[in-house]
Amino acid sequence: MVGSEPVPVAALETWIAIAGPRVRTLNAYGLTEATITSSLWEATPGLNAGRVPIGQPLGGAQMLVLDRYGNPAPVGVVGELHLGGAGLADGYLGLPALTAERFVPHPFPRSARGGERLLRTGDAARRLPGGDFEVLGRVDRQVKIRGFRIEPGEVEAALASHPDVREAAVEAREDGRGGLRLVAWVVPRGDPPPPLSDLRSHLQGMLPAAMVPAAYCFLPVLPRTPSGKVDRRALLTPEGGAGDHVAASRTPVEELLVGIWEEVLGIEGVGIGDDFFALGGHSLAATRLISQVRDALGVELPLRKVFEAPTPAALAAACGLPERAQRRRRSCRCRLGSSCPSRLRSSASGSSTIWRARARFTTSRRPSSCGAG
Repeated sequence: MVGSEPVPVAALETWIAIAGPRVRTLNAYGLTEATITSSLWEATPGLNAGRVPIGQPLGGAQMLVLDRYGNPAPVGVVGELHLGGAGLADGYLGLPALTAERFVPHPFPRSARGGERLLRTGDAARRLPGGDFEVLGRVDRQVKIRGFRIEPGEVEAALASHPDVREAAVEAREDGRGGLRLVAWVVPRGDPPPPLSDLRSHLQGMLPAAMVPAAYCFLPVLPRTPSGKVDRRALLTPEGGAGDHVAASRTPVEELLVGIWEEVLGIEGVGIGDDFFALGGHSLAATRLISQVRDALGVELPLRKVFEAPTPAALAAACGLPERAQRRRRSCRCRLGSSCPSRLRSSASGSSTIWRARARFTTSRRPSSCGAG
């Protein structure tokens, strides 16, 4: 029997392979305030899940997943796990304030006399379709990104359910622009690791767009503390990168758009086929992108165009600029000197890619004012 801490799927699979079917393996869950053990789950070979379930409540115990308003969360929806039943303690001796905070009135008492209470565990959990419960982490790990309340443990479970992923950790880290973005650290089952496009597609089929990480880092193992917990402080934030491979720009307009992608998203290495939203973009960032496109190209595009053409190559085509304007590159020999756009260099307020591409584009579109030959 194991318990007290979440059991890594990889460790359980290794144990089952060693112990074989003759040894029963039970995963227990419970708190001291509820007389230690409230539920049990028996492991079976061929576990295909991102996390090890904690099973169903024992006789006399009660488990409820409630949302932040105290209402029951539907099956599969994350909420806070509450414990009740005959084994529940009366409270904390000499700590009335803490008792009132953790031991709350039962919203659905089974007795007409009332007085029943539930213990707030502080664990984020959900009930699975088969009736088992699954703990995803602590409620205090929840983060709010672009107005969405996100439980990183739910993203970890979704990632770990990918057949080529052994385990994963997900954290919210600063994105360099005053906001937060989700970062995933993934331990693959083999070498080479799965393509990022596969991981993103897998998550997009299971989670809302706001819960899909913007950055990924592959590790041989997750760092752990001496007690066996994931050492989240040791997870280094990966430098911004777009994807598995980068398709180079073919025209000045594509190069300019790639630079805008990088500046708005705060990453490097964007290719002309990289999806704006797959790299962590969202509707607010899309408005900034449209504004920069208007300033750089003089093209007015509706916001929906970013959703319809979310890659630099697609948006370049959507701009409707003449082919000759996109392909002509001229060397400048005009009288403007250092003020000529073709001599612009990187700026502290913008990507050097943007300025170089803007120079080429401006030069190719305005030969009469530049006199390039």
